Amino acid sequence: MLIYILTFSLSLFNVYMANRHYKKKGLFYFFSFFAVAPLVLLASFRASNVGSDTSFYQIPFWRDALLSHGGLIDYIERHPNFEAGYLFVNYFISLLTDNIVYLFLVIYTLIILPVYKVAMRWRKSLSPFLFMTIYCLVCYNELLSTVRQGIAMSLSLLAFNYFLEQKYYKYFSLSVMAYAFHTSALIPFVFPFVYKFVDKYKLEDCRLIYMSFSALFICILLNFDNILVFVINNNFLAEKFIEYTSKGNAFEGDLGLSNLIVKLMILAYIYFIMKLRGKSTFVDFFFLMAILDLAFSSLGIIINHLIRLSLYPRMMTCISLPFLFKNYPLYIRLGKIRYKLPFEFIFISLLLFYWYYVYIYGDFAATSDYKFNPEIF
Repeated sequence: MLIYILTFSLSLFNVYMANRHYKKKGLFYFFSFFAVAPLVLLASFRASNVGSDTSFYQIPFWRDALLSHGGLIDYIERHPNFEAGYLFVNYFISLLTDNIVYLFLVIYTLIILPVYKVAMRWRKSLSPFLFMTIYCLVCYNELLSTVRQGIAMSLSLLAFNYFLEQKYYKYFSLSVMAYAFHTSALIPFVFPFVYKFVDKYKLEDCRLIYMSFSALFICILLNFDNILVFVINNNFLAEKFIEYTSKGNAFEGDLGLSNLIVKLMILAYIYFIMKLRGKSTFVDFFFLMAILDLAFSSLGIIINHLIRLSLYPRMMTCISLPFLFKNYPLYIRLGKIRYKLPFEFIFISLLLFYWYYVYIYGDFAATSDYKFNPEIF
């Protein structure tokens, strides 16, 4: 646990300093490097037993890439159940080196750097320090076990940022790249359209529409396994997706008590902001993302892989909470003095508890017992 705390602290200190010196480009890039590097290095230098995906496919695929003599197309065709983007990165790095650490350095740069870029592009609307703090507590350990999806998540988050900036070419390009690393990136591809819909039809004015959509969405999720089997049997999806019909366990790690408490408190906080401050597209959208996160996680009771799909709306928490903290502060008046309610402290404390309970005590994602790769030293 200590290695994570030290790494997070070093990274977050440099995030804070980079934001303070944003206009001084030399200092900004200096601190930015040391904001991203600790997170990348910690993930890259881990032993093979840290994170469930490492021994499952990362090491076997890397060894296969080193021994592959039939070219890139042959390598991709030998692994039809895995996305071409991830296989391309494996194969390309294997042409340059036989050390898997360099592959990890590239992969985790692809994961961490887009997230940091989003944090800084939102710096006028939120605190990059809080953004990255929430990312470390909510997402980082997950990404040690969901490597391909981790890249897709980061690219999708950056794509969503470009959508809001009306840079649609970059949005579509990054969305396609995300899909090339993990097919689940179809989930965040829909988020901008949800945002546009919410912008036109506010939650407060169209409750019946949203209730109808929610009921339909829940019905689809409850019958997700049957729908998926039907789609696969009719050759609309590859057979590899049959694993998404596997049953789940409601309280195995991810859906522990701490997780449920945090999700419900985030929902309650956003709902309170909605009621207190009136109509806002961002607040409505963040509320829907929080509901989606809770829905996917809760329905992991029925289908195990729905828990992983919850990572996409969950990552939006990195934007939603800091955005609300800065733009919708809440005060309480005691006598003639008005005090700001410390929601930043409350939620960071909750997320710290969540991180400890799920990833350290519960060892979800198999990352609690961190060890360095012995081949490095």
